[in-house]
Amino acid sequence: MKKQLLLFILFRIIILFTIPMLFTFIPEHIRWFFGDVPYSDGLRHGSDFMEDGYDWGSRHYWYAWMCFFLFLTSIVDTVISIIKMIEKYYDTEKW
Repeated sequence: MKKQLLLFILFRIIILFTIPMLFTFIPEHIRWFFGDVPYSDGLRHGSDFMEDGYDWGSRHYWYAWMCFFLFLTSIVDTVISIIKMIEKYYDTEKW
């Protein structure tokens, strides 16, 4: 594999996972924006597996689903761009 193609693929994979990882820090700092409500005793209740001590507000669920679908879209975009770069660096007719 050509070095420039390999670096492109590695860069795309690093970006694909680093940006969502950084966005995981946002919700814990702006609970007021998401409408999260703390439990009165601070303990987990029922089947709420997302957060200890907080009941998510509706904006928090919308944010979570938005991030999920943006991540899926980024995966598709990464795969397509890698395929295009492979076609650019290698003649696919030889395959």
